[in-house]
Amino acid sequence: MPRAIWVDTDIALGARSGDVDDAFALAAVVRSPALRLVGVSSVFGNTSSATAARCAERLLAVAGSNVPVVEGAARAGGSSAAAEAIARLPAGTWLLALGPLTNVGFVAGIVLDSQRKEIMALNNDIEDTMVVMPYDAQGNQAPKRMLSVPHQAWGLAMSRTHDEIA
Repeated sequence: MPRAIWVDTDIALGARSGDVDDAFALAAVVRSPALRLVGVSSVFGNTSSATAARCAERLLAVAGSNVPVVEGAARAGGSSAAAEAIARLPAGTWLLALGPLTNVGFVAGIVLDSQRKEIMALNNDIEDTMVVMPYDAQGNQAPKRMLSVPHQAWGLAMSRTHDEIA
């Protein structure tokens, strides 16, 4: 039985800033007998989220696939229909994230801070904390630091303007 998979992509094939890697990956998923594509979400990166959604729709139409394409946030820090769709995926569905992790990070409560080289993840099922790990963490390593967060805070975003987590 084929494995259900959702693709989150900043596909830009056909866009002014286009490249081909995400398009090849999406086409491979569509054509794989081992996979059943259940949906695609767009994220900004190689192009805008809106353009990525249009590029994905065009590629899927050419490939004869009619799965939904859901547009992601236009910038980091916001919820989107794509984040909500990813959050509702049934257990066991694979998620292939080909672009920046904006949609995935919002759902999972994870922020990758490239300036500080840190990974921040929420743990509010039990402790109402945010764990901060260095990019180069390996194995069972203690967190760099732990921060208290409001109960059931699950969406995270990095505000470069205010140099803070929102």
